[in-house]
Formats: sequence, structure tokens, C-alpha cells
Amino acid sequence: MMGSRGVWAASVSRGACDATVAVVDREGRVVRHLASGVLGKNAPYPFRQGSLGQTIEWDGTDDMGQTVPEGCSVRVSLGLKPVVERNILWDAYSHKLGFAGFTKKKGDTDLLVAKGNDGTVYVASHVGSSNARYDTDYWARTFIPANTVHSVMVLDANGNRVARLGKYGNVDDTDADVKAGRDGLRFAWIRSLAVSDRAFYAVDHANHRILKAKLIYGAEEAVGL
Repeated sequence: MMGSRGVWAASVSRGACDATVAVVDREGRVVRHLASGVLGKNAPYPFRQGSLGQTIEWDGTDDMGQTVPEGCSVRVSLGLKPVVERNILWDAYSHKLGFAGFTKKKGDTDLLVAKGNDGTVYVASHVGSSNARYDTDYWARTFIPANTVHSVMVLDANGNRVARLGKYGNVDDTDADVKAGRDGLRFAWIRSLAVSDRAFYAVDHANHRILKAKLIYGAEEAVGL
């Protein structure tokens, strides 16, 4: 991989996979979202379709159009493979299910997560529809609850499937997976999702928790600018 403030170039030696390209500061925070998607015949812009070798032009600015500070790097990440970071607000007894044969009582609440314009993830409680909520990140990847298969589907901007994340399970399954070195992504019924640059948050309604999963990749390399 090689890069400069004008052009980034790289080649994937193996079969087509998802690639994510970002400019990050000294602390690893993303300051410019350059590209993300599945390489190949239907790769999303600005990737070149039908090629594992890629060149991306960049004007040296961040997402707000300002010149990036000194010390930044171009980071290329291949193969999205999130892992569980922790459970948030988990209590096996405090939240009523309210669906699939269970009766919701007056005063029972559901948890929802949402993302603000600045990327901040908010947690709220409400009483209302059980329709699942999806989210789209700054690379135009869409994270969708797929409750019939107890998973999260991730699609790129052209609709290519980046990954299917997780399978059926509960909190105990997550704990066992983590101890065994697996990703720990176990879901029963996902009510809503929110995504930031570093994690996704899933309201796993039937397991009475919000699961936070760190966004990591199978391979990653950075080049200083």
C-alpha cells in the first residue's frame, strides 16, 4: 500500500472482499471517510469496479472540507469482523418482552438507540411500535436487523452484502463465546440499531440488553501522510 495527500493506491492479493479506506488522526479517529464496500464487479464509488487494485484521489481535506492536521494517516481495513465489547443496561428481570405471545403491561418500556448528526449514539426508552430500526454509517454501509435469522446484515452503498453478523443466542452464549475467543455476537430479537465509526449498538429486545460491538477488521494497515 502507498499513499500521499493526493492519491492512495493499494491492491488486494486474494479474492474480492470488503475494503474500508479512511484518513485518521494521531489518536486513530476518522477525519475523512474515503470509501467502503465490497470490491469486485459491483463495487461502490469511488472504488473501480471489476478490479482488486484500487486508486483513490483525495484533496487533503477532512469531512468538513478543512485541511487535515499534521500526523494523519491513511488506513485501509479489510474484512469487517466486529466483536462484542460489552452489554449496556442489561438486567434479566427489569424489561418486559411485550411481543411474541407475551403481554405488555401499562408502564412497560422498550429501549431504542439512535445516532445524532455528530455521530453521538443516544439511548432512549419508549412505548410503541415493535418495528425494527436500521442505521447507516458515514461510509453509506447499512446495518439491518435480520430477525428471522437472528443476525445483523451489513450492505454497502451498492447493495452488496458486506457481512452477516451473529446468530441466535442469549447473554450466557455471548459470555461463553467471548471466553472461547469467538466474536460473541448472539441475538434473539433486535428492536433497533445505531452505528458509529467505532461500534454498532443493537437493542437485543428479547435478551433485555443493548449489545455494543466493536468494529474491527480481519486485516488493517496504515500509512503516514
